[in-house]
Amino acid sequence: MLVPMAKVEVIGPKRLLHPTLALLHRLGVLHVEDATPEVAGEGASVRRMELCEELNRSRNELENLLVRVNGIAGTMEGAEVAAEPEDPQVYEEMAGEETTRLVGRVEEFIKEVEEKARELSERKDQLRLEETALARYEAVVEKIEPLTERIMAMDSFEATAFLVDKKHKLAVDVIGKELRRLTHDQVEIISEEIDQNTIAALAVFNKRYSQAVHAFLADNVNEVRLPAELADQTLDVALAKIRERRAAIPAEIKAIEAELKELAKKWQAKLKAIAAVVRDRLEELDCIPLCGQTDYAFVIQGWLPRRDLKRVEERIQREFNGQVVCTEVEVSEEERERAPVLLQNPPWARPFELVLNIFGRPRYGTLDPSPFLAIFFPAFFGIIVGDVGYGLVILLATLWARFRFRQNQIVRAVTGIFLSASLAAILFGFLYGEMFGDLPHKYHLIREVELGEFKLPFDRAKHMMELLYVCIGVGAVHILLGLVLGVINAIREHSKKHAIERIGMISVLVGIFAMVAAAAADISATPGLMLILIGVVLLIYGAGMMGAMEIFGVLGNIFSYARLMALGLAGVILAIVANNLAENLGRIEVGIVVAGLLHALNIAVAAFSPSIHALRLNVIEFFNRFYEPGGQPYKPFKKER
Repeated sequence: MLVPMAKVEVIGPKRLLHPTLALLHRLGVLHVEDATPEVAGEGASVRRMELCEELNRSRNELENLLVRVNGIAGTMEGAEVAAEPEDPQVYEEMAGEETTRLVGRVEEFIKEVEEKARELSERKDQLRLEETALARYEAVVEKIEPLTERIMAMDSFEATAFLVDKKHKLAVDVIGKELRRLTHDQVEIISEEIDQNTIAALAVFNKRYSQAVHAFLADNVNEVRLPAELADQTLDVALAKIRERRAAIPAEIKAIEAELKELAKKWQAKLKAIAAVVRDRLEELDCIPLCGQTDYAFVIQGWLPRRDLKRVEERIQREFNGQVVCTEVEVSEEERERAPVLLQNPPWARPFELVLNIFGRPRYGTLDPSPFLAIFFPAFFGIIVGDVGYGLVILLATLWARFRFRQNQIVRAVTGIFLSASLAAILFGFLYGEMFGDLPHKYHLIREVELGEFKLPFDRAKHMMELLYVCIGVGAVHILLGLVLGVINAIREHSKKHAIERIGMISVLVGIFAMVAAAAADISATPGLMLILIGVVLLIYGAGMMGAMEIFGVLGNIFSYARLMALGLAGVILAIVANNLAENLGRIEVGIVVAGLLHALNIAVAAFSPSIHALRLNVIEFFNRFYEPGGQPYKPFKKER
């Protein structure tokens, strides 16, 4: 249902604007609207309130401070500290500060931890980079280190290594040719793959050509230059020191992480409180341009649930000793249609509000279709699937997803929908006597119970026509209910012609059903014919000739409910085929595997296809008869904590 809303106006002296906004923020029920277009009346000089230069500067500084606070928190994310709530004492101390003083307080508060956190984070990043670089050096040097004894024995020679992409391996020969030219053949080149993408090459050459060789390599290849502290070492010594340094780095990183953990323990709750204070103050400052002002007073307008009106009025009166007043404003019909929409439904219907968020919330003052959707969607899903085994599998999968992603609100809403749908599938499975197809019938696990002319369970595979009539009858009831709701909405919106049009369609449909019943009972069809004629006249009056033509569209919609029977029957047949294959393949284990795969496919189809068609019948056939989308979501000015 839609919660009744009241439009209010909050007026007080300008000096109390910020405390008033802070109080409204804490109360968290006022949907604030732009006050300036509506409050200006005769004798009132009301204009939009703007942030002064000082407040605008403070706002920008607060935004920068929030980025810095979040950055500090980001450096502590890997510290593996149990999440703590914000520190209430720090929040209360900061929240009472005037905006310009708040900027200075926050700046001073975070300075100490910011410098320490940045220092630790930078040291950790440097160690990570050093570890990566040393791993690369080690891989190269390991390949060329066996040559170190030969190189060490040649005092007049030096060596350098370079890397070449494996797909350009011919470049090693080209480089070797050029180096032989530069060194007058006093060079030797050895190459080897170090991984699947890279070749390492070692060039040993006479020291007198060192400058020319390095200049050439610097311009043409990725020369491997060891860290400065290892540059003068032989390769075997360098390799040993690289390995020693790599072994030491994890301990240093661990020590830094321990410091970060201690820092996080000390500051996490405080930083959360500071971030909350800054966010709240920014939201309050952003609300100022929506306020109106006169020379001496401020004006705030908005909507709140009528149930909260008295509480808000009393709280404002008590907080400001009558200097600020909150009063309800009378609204026109046009304003009423623009009221924000807040839905309030029982738990079993609440998940279906997700569908309205997709297709648009109902306009204020019209009917909320969530409860009807919560009844008919599971019913249609159950009519189609109608299998105890399939319903149980879908139910278990839904419960697992609900537990696994319990923090995700979208997943909770979707799983809430499937919980009711799977239970409906189980219920109809008992009515049909189906569990993984016809297994209960095949193995005589159930007994028929006679209820007058009907027998339960109802074997839909044998009674297709009866099920077809039931499904079309369900469609007729569904469409008629939608038309009745449409009449109610039209009356609420004072739309006389829309109400008459829908009454006319109801009259035509009831007349048609009366004539069909009269033909079946061999009695006079005159009453039905009269209802049809009256309905056609009302349709033409309410919507013109196109209204009368819509009769055929509505009848087509009713017959489209035959899909409930057809889709369900297709699933039953596939389940029966799976069971028969398992029985006739000769080897029981092969039959069980094949049947299991077919049932798994059928369950996957049963989880999605019936959902789409059940949703279509509700949203297209049913909603079109009464639903009035376009409502503005209710977004209260409140603290998101």
